Amino acid sequence: MDSVAVPPQFAQRTVRGTARCEGIGVHTGRWVSMTIRAGRPDTGIQFVRSDLPPGLGIIPARIELLAGVDRRLVLANVHGHTVQSVEHLLAALVACGVDNATVELDGPEVPTLDGSAREFVQMILRAGRAHQRRVRRFVVIERMIAVRRGDRRAALLPSDVPRATLSIEYAERGIDFQCISTALDEETLQRDIGDARCFGFLDEAGELRERGLALGASLLNTVVLDEGRAANPEGLRSPDELIRHKVLDCVGGLALAGAPIIGHVAAHKPGHALMTDLVKALQTHPAAWSFVRAGAAPLGGRNRLRPPG
Repeated sequence: MDSVAVPPQFAQRTVRGTARCEGIGVHTGRWVSMTIRAGRPDTGIQFVRSDLPPGLGIIPARIELLAGVDRRLVLANVHGHTVQSVEHLLAALVACGVDNATVELDGPEVPTLDGSAREFVQMILRAGRAHQRRVRRFVVIERMIAVRRGDRRAALLPSDVPRATLSIEYAERGIDFQCISTALDEETLQRDIGDARCFGFLDEAGELRERGLALGASLLNTVVLDEGRAANPEGLRSPDELIRHKVLDCVGGLALAGAPIIGHVAAHKPGHALMTDLVKALQTHPAAWSFVRAGAAPLGGRNRLRPPG
């Protein structure tokens, strides 16, 4: 089937045109230009640092290349070159059903724009999406996979459709317990999740900057919380914006599996470390999932985590 015309509902997708933006990196504080171009079938999402010598700046979005989870996802290739803050863009590509794309950057960090995935989704949709002559593949969860870090916990559970049930609590900071249970289909991600901005606490700003983080953060791209309230003049975009942003980060982290996950992710106090632990756990629990071709039974080479194809 892969070598002939593929029914659109089963086909891998890439961007039809090019999508461009520029903006500041929320952690490096550097101005970065970014262009999303079509990717070849079966290649997944690849970052390319155009500010580096040819061939040295290619960084696939794969869990094996994870190099850091402190406030953002950092990927590093075999040459030691990195790209950081990839989670919102990866979530936007998932929300638009894009399997293969090349993301060119002239710096080390994806621009933060407004701190959500909304503008990324809009630019991808403007560029359009094209079907490719390859069948989509999925990681289908068949048995529970669970990870834990102290009082933080997460699990992937069997489900006919992608879903998320997440909860957070920051009682010591005046933020009540929040919980959300939502589908993770493209329409829901675009409509309900994509515009939720990243957030941080005012009393942490100095310490983060001393560590070289949040150098580009401002009220234009971050919800700044002070004693339980948003310091941003416009306030929150919705009462549950914080937990909805956790869903966005969750989707971006799970994208490092290299193929869409069909399952129910449930987590309490999720973060980048916990979500990437969950992706790593897929590799150590091969009996808990199958690698499945769209519209077909599980593949003969099941349980090998790899990019689509």
